[in-house]
Amino acid sequence: MNRLIAVLCILAPFAPAQFFPFGRGLSRPLIDHLELATGQVDAINRANSEHDRWTQEKSARINQVYRELAAETDKEPLDPKALGIRYAEIEGICREIADRGKALTREHAALLNESQKAKLKALEEAVSLASKIVTASAHGLMEVLPGGNGELITAVLVPANACPPRAQVGFANTTP
Repeated sequence: MNRLIAVLCILAPFAPAQFFPFGRGLSRPLIDHLELATGQVDAINRANSEHDRWTQEKSARINQVYRELAAETDKEPLDPKALGIRYAEIEGICREIADRGKALTREHAALLNESQKAKLKALEEAVSLASKIVTASAHGLMEVLPGGNGELITAVLVPANACPPRAQVGFANTTP
């Protein structure tokens, strides 16, 4: 487990922007790597901030619906319609979040020139190796990689998506 956490920490700098929610700004190393102009940085940061505020509002609504679901599952008898309406609302919000995230990515891509897009593509290809690196490290097939100065990279990978994987959605009160 410690190896898995260490690998996730190492891979965090290579994760897509949507893994770092609320209040993020483009990092100087990324700006330098992509050779972004000030206008590009400002436009991306502004769009991200607006998107983050909107996503935060949607996440608050999802949390409210979770509380409503918990209250509904405590009732006897269960009201399938009330539960279904709430589950459908959560799914609708999650789809809206995903759609707007994709639209934001397209907006950002439209700001980049061909050289910047090529550099970004190389970063995307590196991220595609993440699951293989995590698996290899978790099984002891590779050592934890050090950061550039010999220290472990200490960033933490935090998913921004407020929507849990479908397999984890469950709100029944299991307290006896």
